[in-house]
Amino acid sequence: HGKSLGRSHPATVSSNRRASRGVFLCRFESRNAVKAVPEKSPARFAAVLAWLLFASPLFAQQPQRVRLIPHFVPGQVLAYQMEFRTTSEAHVSGAVENPQAPSQVETTVGARVRLEVLDAAAASSCQSCVRLRVTYDQVAVTTKADVQSPELAENEKELRKLEGRSFEFTVTPDGKVTAVSGSGELAPSEKKMIQDWLVQLAGGSGVPAEGVVPGQKWTAERPIPGPLRGVVWRSESTYLRDEPCRSTSADDPAPAAEMCAVILSRFEISRNDVSGDPTPEEYRLRGMHTAGEYAGSGESLAYISLASGWVMSVTQQGTEQTDLTVTNVEDNSQVRYAGRVRRQSSMMLLPPAATKSP
Repeated sequence: HGKSLGRSHPATVSSNRRASRGVFLCRFESRNAVKAVPEKSPARFAAVLAWLLFASPLFAQQPQRVRLIPHFVPGQVLAYQMEFRTTSEAHVSGAVENPQAPSQVETTVGARVRLEVLDAAAASSCQSCVRLRVTYDQVAVTTKADVQSPELAENEKELRKLEGRSFEFTVTPDGKVTAVSGSGELAPSEKKMIQDWLVQLAGGSGVPAEGVVPGQKWTAERPIPGPLRGVVWRSESTYLRDEPCRSTSADDPAPAAEMCAVILSRFEISRNDVSGDPTPEEYRLRGMHTAGEYAGSGESLAYISLASGWVMSVTQQGTEQTDLTVTNVEDNSQVRYAGRVRRQSSMMLLPPAATKSP
């Protein structure tokens, strides 16, 4: 082409420039020349279509957020099978020392519990809260120790007394467990076990209120009251993926069509502020001074139904280390406790036939 495109068709070029501002400017380059393609040619149409196809992922619809909060209905009854295993190694020295006390203890508690959804009006002033009742239908306890002691036998006896007992609690709209009643006569260790699995049952506790999408992470933190000031529990949870709900029982698998959100949570226990006196106010008022360390870590894997928000199954494991010294300020006597605790637990939703009371 001996003549310039611009000189031969000035009107066309000017028109093309104005059109390119409102639509697209498409150029096709070769090694030897640049050739303008008429607007209505098949090549121009193909180029625009290709651009739309390749650019479409940029405008793809974002994943829908999921609120992993249980959808309970008054009158509904669920049943869960649970197992807790605690292995502890401990040594106590100082003013209170018992050489006959066991230093290694393993306690396993298996339980089947029935959960009943009460009338929402029973949840006091919180209109969106749900009041639940849990009954221990079956409880089995086994204890292994390097030295048998009356205290261990008494602990087993108290745990077995859970069978037939009921507790009530409230689940808030954000999945938190509050207002637990019916556990006033239990030992602190028994209360802790109940509180732990009630939190697991809530499932969505700590999940952002606006919901989450696969791949999202979130954190939670809460204080741990005890003999050392400033101890906190922190967790980081990840919405890994969606997959068919998994049951820990081969005999009663979850329906294949039901999908679950898989949530991995990792947690740690540590002192938030290591400076200053670690003695809590309630210990100081009783004339005691505390010092030492309390730390731990672990993780859990939960399967939560996308349809109902129910926890279908959850497994958890973790360890805690304690090195605590308590001093009586008046006579300067001391007691030192050093120990390590390993905890494992599992919980799974049972089929509807198991909801009937025995």
